[in-house]
Amino acid sequence: MAPDEPRGGLDATQAGQLLMGLNEYTLTLSDIALVTLDGHTLAAGLPASQRDGVQLPAGLLASVGESAVPALVLSNPFVGRLSGERSVMLARRVELADGTLAVAVGEMPSSLLTSVLGSMTEVTGLTLTLERDDGQLLMSLPSNDTLAGTRLQPALTRAQADGQVRPLPGRLQARPARLAARPALYPRLLISVAQSEDRALAAWQAQCDLLIAGAALAVALIVLGTL
Repeated sequence: MAPDEPRGGLDATQAGQLLMGLNEYTLTLSDIALVTLDGHTLAAGLPASQRDGVQLPAGLLASVGESAVPALVLSNPFVGRLSGERSVMLARRVELADGTLAVAVGEMPSSLLTSVLGSMTEVTGLTLTLERDDGQLLMSLPSNDTLAGTRLQPALTRAQADGQVRPLPGRLQARPARLAARPALYPRLLISVAQSEDRALAAWQAQCDLLIAGAALAVALIVLGTL
């Protein structure tokens, strides 16, 4: 929605400058903003978002409002209006200086995540997924627009998400693979990293790559936690 009038003791200009700095600092978010609980933009890091308002995926603010305590919420995959890319929006309820509630949001395009981890996946042949615990695919490397937003079957179980490398079908292609999965730092989110069985058996070093890649993806999810 379009920018709102200043509220909550917030200096929109100062907040926008701060968010612009965070945009330049983070490698995985293309835009960071503060919005009201009903979706009006208070401040944004990108001038276009400050001028026209932030695009919010359907149902995101409702999910934020349903949380009993402030927690990171991820949207379903959507195509960003400014980036034109498949993205996921991260959102978290925050309290302004005067006690007014607002929502901090950040858009994470798949291309930015690819730029951070893509070289690793190209060299080692790894595939990474970020998915909900019901199997819904939020983001993957390599990117797969056909599967994004769908539920992968079967969903990974909590017992499987213990970081151990297991012989399981790949998440993007149902071929024999060596797969490791762990819960993300936030509820109902799982990270998986897999390598084809043939390649994994030929290179035991892949187990180290699995841990490194999974940790790097987890870091991307805690950016909003620092706001």
